[in-house]
Amino acid sequence: MKQIAMRIMQRIIAFSLCIVLLLTNIGMIMPNKDNNTQISIQTEENHNVEVSQVKEDKKITTRGDIERKQEIKEYKVYELIINEEILYFDNFENANKKKNYLLNNTINLPVVLNENIQNNLDNISSEDLVNSTINKYINKYKKPTTCFPTISHKVSSTFGKRSRGDYHTGIDLCGKYGDDIYAYKSGKVIKVQYSNVSYGNMVLIEHNDGTKTRYAHMSSIIVSNGQYVDCGRKIGYMGSTGNSTGNHLHFEIIINNKAVNPYSYIF
Repeated sequence: MKQIAMRIMQRIIAFSLCIVLLLTNIGMIMPNKDNNTQISIQTEENHNVEVSQVKEDKKITTRGDIERKQEIKEYKVYELIINEEILYFDNFENANKKKNYLLNNTINLPVVLNENIQNNLDNISSEDLVNSTINKYINKYKKPTTCFPTISHKVSSTFGKRSRGDYHTGIDLCGKYGDDIYAYKSGKVIKVQYSNVSYGNMVLIEHNDGTKTRYAHMSSIIVSNGQYVDCGRKIGYMGSTGNSTGNHLHFEIIINNKAVNPYSYIF
């Protein structure tokens, strides 16, 4: 009996040991829930930190871009190019006024006005520089106030009483048929006449000072009544229309409605 009891006890002990070992192995295989939770929380926290840092970096970058854009301003600058020399203006009306002044008071002077964009106004020309530059070109390219009315300077008949008994109210400037005829001074065309008698084809111009000039016996006329012409502007061509014996220009200067000797004015 004792032997049977001992065997039973041994089996119980062996079975108990097996149970203990089995439970121990199961504990080692099963994951630690608390540890996994802690790891998961740490990973999430790290991710949140990274996302927050990225957002902060983007915020800083965006703010920096805005600040830089606010610092970069754009200005309209007007370049008045005079014979390749440039004056800079920050006002269009002023620049355009200077351009028109140059064009109206010079001849053969290239003048261009351009608009440009700059991020500063550091190169705007001073008033002294603008005035000195414009005066320099006015003096160099100044429009003549008087221009000789024909290509040839040869006089074929003078002013005053002639040997044949009539009184000549102008001088005759001879030349070839079709030679250009030019306005003596700037002014307004107040009469254009086409005729086969007297002055023939004739133009009368009134000038700004109140004087008038007459151009007679032309073959053809290329200006019209009421037209404004500059000094030296071609107004027609030499001919022999009206009371004429050869190709020439009958030229008169009229002051206070009276014809005066043109010779001292044009020579």
